[in-house]
Amino acid sequence: MNWIKLKNIMLCFLIFMNILLLGIISLSTLIEENIPENAVNSGIQILKNDGFDCSFDVFPKKYESIPTLTSKFYSATELSEIFFEKQVAFKTEENSLIATNGNATLVITDNLFTYKTAEAVVNASPSKLLKKLKKLGIDMQGAVYDEKNKRFIKQYDGFNIFNMYLDVRLNKDDDICYASGLWPIITSVGENKHLSFSSHVLKVKELFPNGGNITKIQLGYSINDIRKGKIAFIPSWEITVNKETKILS
Repeated sequence: MNWIKLKNIMLCFLIFMNILLLGIISLSTLIEENIPENAVNSGIQILKNDGFDCSFDVFPKKYESIPTLTSKFYSATELSEIFFEKQVAFKTEENSLIATNGNATLVITDNLFTYKTAEAVVNASPSKLLKKLKKLGIDMQGAVYDEKNKRFIKQYDGFNIFNMYLDVRLNKDDDICYASGLWPIITSVGENKHLSFSSHVLKVKELFPNGGNITKIQLGYSINDIRKGKIAFIPSWEITVNKETKILS
């Protein structure tokens, strides 16, 4: 190989590395991008024109990046062993798997499960509920208790994912008599993009057609689609208007 050809190859390699580094820096800047103040002010004006009362302080000042997901999905057999303490046969009804054992029923639809018995619910502290779930072997890593909705929600690296939860209730014997969970099926990462501020502002009126007082906007993600081993994170807002909270995706 002559020197000129070798030099050209080395030059092409260096150009490629520079492009790659530029791309990494650009992506990092995108993830850590602040929400421009003029965009916030324009959004507030649009909302006010739509009948909403809101202030500059309500809006977060930074976009959130895609979280790293680490969790466990429970198969029908595993859930059966957790709640029934043995394997129970399931029957299929439409898109759901259903199993019964005595007065208890377990229904599984995709990554949503609901377990319930005919027993009465008693009040239990979050710490007591958490201890019970861990004792059953349920993965509670990254779970925090949502006092308002009385359920555990999953957080990954401190990021907000609005539609992952575990709602559980105990009976007088401290056994689980109700549980409902929406947990991730796989451990993957979806699209890598930040929240679209302007498009979400325009959608607020669709959720709250009568307007009102906006007291909270929280940036995060919801899981909108799960297929072929991939979770798609959809940029979302958790927005509170007139004390009513809804998810805007």
